[in-house]
Amino acid sequence: MIERLVPSVEKTIFELDMSDDEFDSFIELINGINDVSDTIIKILEKFSCKYGLADNITTAFLNKDSIDRYLIGKTLWYENFSFYTNIKNTIDFEIVFQVYKDTPIMQNYMEENEEFLDAIYENNNFDDLDARQLALFKDRPVTANLLEAQLKSIKNAGGLFDNYIANISSLSVVSNTTTTFKLIREYLPENSLSDNAIKNIKKIFNHSNLPKGEKTSMTIALNKLSSN
Repeated sequence: MIERLVPSVEKTIFELDMSDDEFDSFIELINGINDVSDTIIKILEKFSCKYGLADNITTAFLNKDSIDRYLIGKTLWYENFSFYTNIKNTIDFEIVFQVYKDTPIMQNYMEENEEFLDAIYENNNFDDLDARQLALFKDRPVTANLLEAQLKSIKNAGGLFDNYIANISSLSVVSNTTTTFKLIREYLPENSLSDNAIKNIKKIFNHSNLPKGEKTSMTIALNKLSSN
């Protein structure tokens, strides 16, 4: 392993307009250096962060509060996100979540960490997730925020709505059944629903505190959507 680069060499590299291939070679070089200088960090900051980086480099980014580069470099170096468990209480979750949203190459690794998924769930960070990402929470109790995000993601897709409503078992234990009921009514498709979907919806409004008139109105709407 090289101890460090000569400062004049670092300066020359900093002034280069490197191609992607040249930068790949530079990454390979610095990942084998013990002493990482400020100039090397500045060179790295000129490029997008999509490379695995050795611990001494990611630590340098962490010390500079460049949390996004720290997370990406460390994850891609080890090809896992398990270290998040040890640092989750020391960094701002919003920064971590922004990395997740903005960096597709990170998503599979991050999704394997249940504590990261727990943090998304607990913070209700559902609005910017797509249908695949929302499916990661299918085994958790459905909160109103999660339900709304899931319904939005399948809007105008009647078959998907039916399948979702018919097969989600925890709808009947959502904490705010009145809110849940109103969300389901807002996103009801115009075409028919299966009997299982209708049965699950009825579980919701039968346990809600909605006025009798609204329950009756919903029953009429569901009857019109019945496949029978």
